[in-house]
Amino acid sequence: MFVNYLDELIHKGLKSSYISKEDNQFFLKGKLKFNQHIKQNYIHKERFYVEFDEYLPDRVENRLLKSTIQLLLKKTNDYENKKALRQQLFIFDEVNLSLNYDADISKINLHRGMEYYEMPLRFAKVFLRHHSFTSLRGKDNVFALLFPMEKVFENYMEFVLKNSKEELGIKEVLVNGRSDEYLLNNGECYMARLQPDYLLKMQEGKDRRIRLITEYP
Repeated sequence: MFVNYLDELIHKGLKSSYISKEDNQFFLKGKLKFNQHIKQNYIHKERFYVEFDEYLPDRVENRLLKSTIQLLLKKTNDYENKKALRQQLFIFDEVNLSLNYDADISKINLHRGMEYYEMPLRFAKVFLRHHSFTSLRGKDNVFALLFPMEKVFENYMEFVLKNSKEELGIKEVLVNGRSDEYLLNNGECYMARLQPDYLLKMQEGKDRRIRLITEYP
């Protein structure tokens, strides 16, 4: 989700701001820092020690995002995520890493036109502060990861059956049997077609009554 939100942000463009810099340059730019100029350029008369503002993407919001990318590159084992994160890291080439997460988080300023930074930065706070996706005390919004429990149950049952074949005398576990092969009957007439979640092919001489597994209630 972080990768997807960051892709949207990159597509809309990284925001830049005016960053105050000091440098010893070959041309006069901005404001001459007279004391430093005398100290450093007593011999090199062709240089100027100046202070100036430069419009750069190296702002705290982008630093936090780049730091999150680097953190997740070390954490994830998913190939697609690693590939996407490396591509995103290249976009942040002119941005420095955050040296103090809490200090930079306190300086976040999502002014008008930066609304699309909100979700990536919310994820960045979770990862950089090593928070979990659980309920927390306080007023901060948190994320919740929700899973369809019927799928969790079915995957769990498949895992248990496949790892218990010898104990249960199962020869093969088939997932999602064909609906036109099995009919429910009451001993007198067919009532309905079934599509079992699992079909268990039993070993010779084993009890076959556990062939159908009921669904998660």
